[in-house]
Amino acid sequence: MQLSRNWIRQYVSLLEVTPKELALALTMATVEVEAIIDQAKELEGIVVGRVLEVVKHPQADRLWVCRVDIKRETLQIICGGSNLSKGILVAVATVGSHVRWHGKGEPIALEKAKIRGIESNGMIAAANELGLQRLFPLASEHEILDMTGYKVRVGELLAEALGLDDVIFVIDNKSMTHRPDLWGQYGLAREIAALYDKRLKPLKIPPLPKPAGETLPLEVVVSDPSLCSRYAAVVVDSLAPEPSPFWLRKELETLGLKSVNSVVDVTNYVMASIGQPLHAFDYDHVEGAKIVVAKAGKKVRFRALNAETYVVSEETLLINDEKRPIALAGIIGGADSSIGSDTRRIVIEAANFNAVSVRRTTMALGLRTDASARFEKQLDAELVPQALAMAVDLLLRLHPSARVASNALDVVASPNRQMTLEVSHDFLIRRLGFMLDAKTVIGLLKRLAFGVSHNRGRYTITVPTFRSRDISIPEDIVEEVARLHRYDAIEPRMPVVSVPAPSRDARSRIERALKCMLTYGMGYDELYNYSFSDAYWSERLGLDERIAVRVANALASEQQALRTTLLPGLLHRVADNLRWRDTFSLFEMGRVFFAELGEYGVGGLLENFLPRQPQMVAGLIVRQNTPREDTELFLRAKGHLEKGFMQFGIDLVFEDADTYRFSEPACVARINKSLAGGFGLMKKSVISDAMPQAAIAWWEFDFAMLLKYADQSRRYVPLPKYPSIERDISMIVDAKVQWGMIERTLHGVSPLLKRIRLFDVFTSERIGKDKKSIGFRLEFAHDDRTLEAKEVEESIAKLTAVLEKAFHAVIR
Repeated sequence: MQLSRNWIRQYVSLLEVTPKELALALTMATVEVEAIIDQAKELEGIVVGRVLEVVKHPQADRLWVCRVDIKRETLQIICGGSNLSKGILVAVATVGSHVRWHGKGEPIALEKAKIRGIESNGMIAAANELGLQRLFPLASEHEILDMTGYKVRVGELLAEALGLDDVIFVIDNKSMTHRPDLWGQYGLAREIAALYDKRLKPLKIPPLPKPAGETLPLEVVVSDPSLCSRYAAVVVDSLAPEPSPFWLRKELETLGLKSVNSVVDVTNYVMASIGQPLHAFDYDHVEGAKIVVAKAGKKVRFRALNAETYVVSEETLLINDEKRPIALAGIIGGADSSIGSDTRRIVIEAANFNAVSVRRTTMALGLRTDASARFEKQLDAELVPQALAMAVDLLLRLHPSARVASNALDVVASPNRQMTLEVSHDFLIRRLGFMLDAKTVIGLLKRLAFGVSHNRGRYTITVPTFRSRDISIPEDIVEEVARLHRYDAIEPRMPVVSVPAPSRDARSRIERALKCMLTYGMGYDELYNYSFSDAYWSERLGLDERIAVRVANALASEQQALRTTLLPGLLHRVADNLRWRDTFSLFEMGRVFFAELGEYGVGGLLENFLPRQPQMVAGLIVRQNTPREDTELFLRAKGHLEKGFMQFGIDLVFEDADTYRFSEPACVARINKSLAGGFGLMKKSVISDAMPQAAIAWWEFDFAMLLKYADQSRRYVPLPKYPSIERDISMIVDAKVQWGMIERTLHGVSPLLKRIRLFDVFTSERIGKDKKSIGFRLEFAHDDRTLEAKEVEESIAKLTAVLEKAFHAVIR
């Protein structure tokens, strides 16, 4: 979108505002200005000259030596223009000015030069060398710009002579998608008048004249008011499309619009002026003099003005005559009813189309036009009669012989509804964050054309129809007051807020500590698997499918149920990773699901509950092609599980278990007799098919048990004042006796016993079948004095007596 300063000045006085100031004001309050283009600067050093003499160049057949008067001096210039002749007015690029050589590339600075031995002081320029080829189309490649028929004076700067001294503001379209009222020059002028508190001159649009002479028939039917709220049309007769006058071509070119002919240019000029697109049909090609606005109803082939043929869907809104579509509503006209050189009667129309319908069609066809860019923002329907009257008035002025040849039709299928908002002054001030009195608020809103009344601290605000697209709630009024008051005028203040101390989240803290210990401390890699059960490994592990939650819409046959343990997913990843590594450890933290009611309710009354879904933590220790005994893996898994809970001040009690059919040996871990988890060694028969050379130890526990009993408090105790005494004991016991049972038995036998550490387990035929040797270290100490050897020996005697009685131990 481009904004013309000269165009705006027709409606708002901005003599004291510089382009940079205006760009900043717009950017800070309304739309984002991306660039400022100074037309006069681009034509700096280009003046109007008169050719006084044309003499053939003695050294070149196609060049001429010219004397050119530019008022302040007469220049000798070498030129090869095909239309060069004595007495014509030309554009002279003086030395130091910038031109595009033959209309190509970037502008270059002109210097004095000798051409075939004769000096040339400047250039008689062609339109394309000055970037004016759209205003002055070239008839031939070597044609210079001839301005003889224009009101220009010799020596005058070309920018001033042609009125090309405008300042153009390039506006980012994305910053105004919510403001359809700004898609025309007058809408932007209205906004600028409000920003600077200036008077806005009203648009002077004369009413549509009555038909003169013979009346031509015309009928308009709107079949779907939700897609076309208003449609107005009128017939204009006795006009012949012709090139537009220079002023009109110049105004369109300023805004980046290409001149076509006087009829099409009028529609584009009105669209650029007030933002309402129009279209003109050749009346003689509108079958039955009837216009029907309706959905296509079926797939239709449509040949558009751009010479492309489109296949439109049944839901596409079309403008039809009695036989065929003649336009895609709000987007582009049809080739069959377009304005041509033989057109003498036209139907000129203005309409208001549904924004969603237009947007869907543009996206479906990949076709976007200046008209669709505006219609898809939802324009104000009140623009329809204004645009039609403005276009007809301009056509009649450009074509004095033309006449209005039909009654003006204005079908209001769905009338505009003006919106009213109630906003309290307290609400406004709270949201603004600074004080404004009611008089100031009313003044700001009235500058934006809002109707405002104030009574007992409440504003009743009537939203103008051209702002109904973006003003709908009280917060919108807050924004309008703030931006018009100017954001930079708001005194910055630090907010006064109370910041409560963050609550300690035990779950996340313990989870983070556990993961750090497993990864950094024990060398595990963490996995994230889907919550579906792995069908293959679930079957191999012999898991009970009856307790699993079934998936109603499974995406794959192997994902029919949700997991009840994390082990199948981990085993699946082990098979993948064994291709690359022989030794590694994996763990995962995640929820498992059981087909029984859990703790999470569904619905406001909590009448239903989701399936039970505890959060579990599981790990695998994997070795392949390693000669070490599998017992070492089993003990490592036990140690990791034990260390993990010990980190949080929890002592586990281990017991043999036969509940894990896939594991041998296997143990369960308990806390205060409550089941916390388990660990063990995978049976070779379970994993041999997929991983024949692997040994895998596993562990898994309920994270809720860790949360329940975890103690992360830090207790600092002084270092012992007196030395401790250590003694090692080695004994032979039955192979079925577990260390945990021994350790629990010894605690409490002697008050001097502070610590017990296992350091060796040994089996051999020499010590007997089904027997094992256990070595452990005992640490004795007293808090108040140094122990004597006699006391330690007495304590050891008590301990060995207990071991002999409880486990039939043989002290070695």
